[in-house]
Amino acid sequence: QGNLLLKRLNKAIKDLREQEEGFKVFEANQQNEAQEWKEMVRAFELGESTFNPFCLPKSGPTLQDIRLQLAEEEKQEARAAPPKDTTAAQYVFLLLEVEDQQRQLRLDVKNARSPTSKQQANFMERRTRIERQINRVRSLQQVHDPAALQVLATAVPTVDSHGMPVVPSESEDILLMFPSEMPLVRRNPHLASIESRFRDAQCSMALDQLRHSLLVKRRLYTYKNNNARKQKSTSRSRTLLDNQQKKVDLAAAAYRRARFAKLAISGEENVGWRKLEQSDIRMMGDEDEEKKKKQRAMKSRRKEAARVNEHGHVQGIAGAGQSRFVISWIWVAADGNGSIEENKALHDGLRVEFCKAYS
Repeated sequence: QGNLLLKRLNKAIKDLREQEEGFKVFEANQQNEAQEWKEMVRAFELGESTFNPFCLPKSGPTLQDIRLQLAEEEKQEARAAPPKDTTAAQYVFLLLEVEDQQRQLRLDVKNARSPTSKQQANFMERRTRIERQINRVRSLQQVHDPAALQVLATAVPTVDSHGMPVVPSESEDILLMFPSEMPLVRRNPHLASIESRFRDAQCSMALDQLRHSLLVKRRLYTYKNNNARKQKSTSRSRTLLDNQQKKVDLAAAAYRRARFAKLAISGEENVGWRKLEQSDIRMMGDEDEEKKKKQRAMKSRRKEAARVNEHGHVQGIAGAGQSRFVISWIWVAADGNGSIEENKALHDGLRVEFCKAYS
């Protein structure tokens, strides 16, 4: 027991030194802001300020904000109508919660190419929990959206073309049947309106998380390049980067799913959120590296390298001597209309990471 505690202490001391070294590198790159951010942390922890420097500012309402708004609206409606055990907003919110669990499990299963027995057991336990939640969803659909059960009965076959029983889908792949997934003629307008508001919040939150995760990933790259030299340190840094990439993938998947649902409800003209391509998901610092690669690969084709994106905006000319690059739209827009400034998104993200490391 004594040897174990000593090993843990030595490891903790070593990890602390690595964290301190990484923080020094990070602080050196933020000299102009470091003292101000430290003062923010001190004031917040002493209760002298209500501003939380550890949190990113919201670029739009969150799911919980919309949930509160809908709860207040339903409270007013309940005074003039018979009470229900579960409101329509609670039903749609449950659908979103189950969908989020499915999305996380699906990504974890995909990333575990050769899962261990422990991982497989974890997957089974999570699938069981999801199935229980889906059973609750089905019971609520009988009350709030019975047409969904009728559509499900015909949309999900129980036998194949040869009359053989179809193997049931895994829990993470089971169709929930949101209002947005219903045929237009059978869609409940009230439920669709509720889902639309939730999806707007989801898109906003997913973009915030995507930007934040990319900023953290860039900081990890900086730390790895400046500090990780030995094989053990490199492996640890690689693990941290892989874990951060999972957060990036999860945020991107959440945004795409929310936008797809919003598109089904509102149509292309009123969706209000840009399509997220894989090429859009990149760190702000990737522009310099991309320029260097194109300079080497396309020396004689600079004039032909201008690309136009889906909105008709020039994305940039490979190898051109620009002092300011056109970056991914995720850094200059909180939504399809562009309400976040590039520098502010970067500044807030760096502030959060600095304060967390400093504390």
